[in-house]
Amino acid sequence: MLNCDQTAQLMVHSSKIYPTEDCTFFHMLARIMSGTLHAGQEVRVLMGEEDSRTLWVGRLWIYEVR
Repeated sequence: MLNCDQTAQLMVHSSKIYPTEDCTFFHMLARIMSGTLHAGQEVRVLMGEEDSRTLWVGRLWIYEVR
C-alpha cells in the first residue's frame, strides 16, 4: 500500500458515503491506495472491527478540479 502498487491487493479508503434519495444505493467518495477497481467487481467492505459485507461495485466516476 505504501508503494501505491496497482498489481497489489485492492485497498480503498472511503472518506464519505452519500445515500440516494430512496436509500437503496450509496455513492462513496474514496481514494484507491493500492490495487485496481473495476465496475461490476465484487468487493468486501469492512464496516467495523468485526462487521463486513460483500458488495458489488456499480459505476465509477473520477472527479477532478482545476
